[in-house]
Amino acid sequence: MVERDIDVDCTKILVRDARQAQALLSHAFHGYPSREVEVIGVTGTNGKTTTTSSLNQY
Repeated sequence: MVERDIDVDCTKILVRDARQAQALLSHAFHGYPSREVEVIGVTGTNGKTTTTSSLNQY
């Protein structure tokens, strides 16, 4: 993947943002693994460690 045309003797894919394109391609190649990950956010002043430790047990 390249963001600008360069003179090389191999296949090139011209993209606007190589970092984003690589991330999207990798995500698709590996079967969209983030779809299987459950994300929980814990915010607040007190109890975060206790809450996250309890959640980690599951």
